Amino acid sequence: MKGIQPPHVDDSDKPLRREMAMAYRRAREAGEGDLMAREAAMAVYRRARPGEPQLAASEWVAEMIASAVLVDPAWFWKNLK
Repeated sequence: MKGIQPPHVDDSDKPLRREMAMAYRRAREAGEGDLMAREAAMAVYRRARPGEPQLAASEWVAEMIASAVLVDPAWFWKNLK
């Protein structure tokens, strides 16, 4: 049985993934919960891709956050409660 597979991230999307992960982490380090941290990541995404429908944008942000966690979980969760 296969485990959960990380989402595929094109090389061209990796800088955006990093920027969104950093926005998420900054919000969490500031004491915000998951919802507000995801909103911070969504704001980054919206600036990069303003025409994307809300549902598609939400799905993409969730996938990119999950991908960032899978790439380096120790870094992603460092100093976060």
